[in-house]
Amino acid sequence: MEAVSAAVGSDAPAGARSAEVLPGEYQLRHWLARGLGLWAEDLEPLDEEPSLFYVAALAGVRVALGREGLGAYLLAPPTGEALDEALAALGAHGLQVATELDQDVVASQRGWLKIAAGTAPVPGRPGRIEWLYADRLHERVSAMALGRRTALMLEVFQRVFRGEGSRQGAAWVVYPGQLVGRGDPEDRGTPGKDVFGRLLPAPLSTPDGPLLAGPFICHDEEGQLKAERFGYLCLRDGVLSVLSPIQLSPDCLYLYWIVLGPHPQPLNGELFLPWLEDLGFKQEVVLDNLKAMLLKMAQGQTPDRHLLAQGQPPVRGKDSRLQLSVEVIAPIVDGQPVRFAPRVKAGDPVARRYVPSPGVPGVDLRGRPLPAPADPYRPLSEGRGVMSELAGDTELFFATEDGTLKISETKLSVEPTLIVERDVSFSTGSLSFEGNVYVKGSVKRGFSVRADGDILIEGGVEEGGEVSADQGSVLIGGPVMGRRAKLAAQQDIRVHFVQEATLSAGQDILIGEANSAILRAGGQVVCTKRANGEGGILAGGQTWALRRIEAWQLGAPSALATVLVVGVNRKEAVRLDHLRRCMEESRKRIVQLLARLGVARIDARQIKTIIDAAAEPRRKVLLNYTKQLNQLVRLYQRFQGEYQTLDSQIKGAGELEVEVKGRIYPGVTLRLGKTNTSFAALRPGGKFCSSAQDESGPA
Repeated sequence: MEAVSAAVGSDAPAGARSAEVLPGEYQLRHWLARGLGLWAEDLEPLDEEPSLFYVAALAGVRVALGREGLGAYLLAPPTGEALDEALAALGAHGLQVATELDQDVVASQRGWLKIAAGTAPVPGRPGRIEWLYADRLHERVSAMALGRRTALMLEVFQRVFRGEGSRQGAAWVVYPGQLVGRGDPEDRGTPGKDVFGRLLPAPLSTPDGPLLAGPFICHDEEGQLKAERFGYLCLRDGVLSVLSPIQLSPDCLYLYWIVLGPHPQPLNGELFLPWLEDLGFKQEVVLDNLKAMLLKMAQGQTPDRHLLAQGQPPVRGKDSRLQLSVEVIAPIVDGQPVRFAPRVKAGDPVARRYVPSPGVPGVDLRGRPLPAPADPYRPLSEGRGVMSELAGDTELFFATEDGTLKISETKLSVEPTLIVERDVSFSTGSLSFEGNVYVKGSVKRGFSVRADGDILIEGGVEEGGEVSADQGSVLIGGPVMGRRAKLAAQQDIRVHFVQEATLSAGQDILIGEANSAILRAGGQVVCTKRANGEGGILAGGQTWALRRIEAWQLGAPSALATVLVVGVNRKEAVRLDHLRRCMEESRKRIVQLLARLGVARIDARQIKTIIDAAAEPRRKVLLNYTKQLNQLVRLYQRFQGEYQTLDSQIKGAGELEVEVKGRIYPGVTLRLGKTNTSFAALRPGGKFCSSAQDESGPA
């Protein structure tokens, strides 16, 4: 088709385009019609466009032309003299009619007569580089293989910079003057001809991408590619280059020789000097470290990396950390859980703050200063019910009245309830409180809030945040985002919006909208619309409820996999499915053994009679079958008993229900107790009950 596109051109007559014809199709039709001396409108597509054939009425017959211009056929061909006259007339119109031509598959299947055939062009290809590895008997290496090896090599470098080691990675090592590739000449291909004898240009096959010679790769007079330096052969973005084994860390604090292999030739310091000159590191200490490394390798040691030089890293000072106390000292507030006193008494120590001290700046390998890390914590001053005193470099806070702790923007105080006036973050640490907790901000990434009573979060919960009410409920005003975000409550959970998080409630979950989340409720899950009409959607993820699920919409237009389970928890559902599969497999095996024994059902007396009447060799086989049958029957009975026990537990949960007030999209799977229902098409909602496995009708 590329050749046809090149031959078609764009010389269609102005104003001749039909409104019913696709723009690209019109030019193709015009090109075919021009061979017969007709207009594009004289050709009709045989099928819906884009059609494989176009038909024209000419010389009293109907001629079908293939869209590639490589075949011409007569539809309902005449015979005898009428056929000869038609072929002569078509030849006069420019068609290269063949004198002898075998029928092809198209003609045989459709009942046509093939009267002309063109010659398909042979595609050409551009010049390309064929990779060689000279020290391995000129073994050819594809660009794809070299690209994969390069990606692995770059990952090794990143692991080294992260302090994880290179894990003895492999690379293609090249040396100065080594042949690494050579050019392959361009192939222009062979033009073809259509059924009218017109030339079809040879298309140019599309390569994977232009492969260019990059840094430290040179061309010699014969067009061959050679390495200019010692290093690792690298192919990135279609550019062939040599990568330095000497690497400077992104923070300019460490200079490494990353050792990848194998090394087919001996190494010496001269091979590394160009790379060290480029980086500006030719100090004596660097060269001495390099020589020591070469000596180790000569002795058979093969470390994965070697530190050639190191700057002076900055030293962090003592941070202004706040440490809360409950009878005994609590863990430091540094993303770790902190236990608040349910009630503190006057005179009790409630917190201590470490006075910050400045750190020591560092210097990188290029002599640039590196500032010491800044203190990310803000100190808290005493508020109501709290006094402080300085003891060395530590400030101690004591309660002056009975109550519970309150953390505000800049103060630590004793209040009847725990109220956090800001986000749960580095300034507060993770919270653990025996009572109710009220957070006026959000729970930031990686922090947690735990309480014995109820927890109210005015904001949201970010990725990795956790909120847990051991004996109460959890109420979240904002969104809960991220796969590692978790909410747990002994009672209810009420939340505005959930994206990919996990929620577990002992009773009910009341939610506005959930996307790709995991919801588990000991009672029901109710997904309701907000006042503005938005929400009420359960799309993606898994929703588990012991009694009931209610929503306005299930799934999404993209057919997102959405699973709803009512009446069983996750472990019970998995176990039921496993038992069902085991019972089915056992039953099939029992039927097979009965067939081998020659009986239709398990009848001990009949089986014994068959065994007694069998000859000795056959009797041993039948006895073995009987032994296997007894084992399978006992196994089946065990599976069946466990299955019936779980089934009775599910039935004891009462009536199970799923109510959908809006629409159900494809991709939704609904499980009520033991029964699964999958939806493959958009449909209106309804009520689905365990007592009647069909819906009661649209809501």
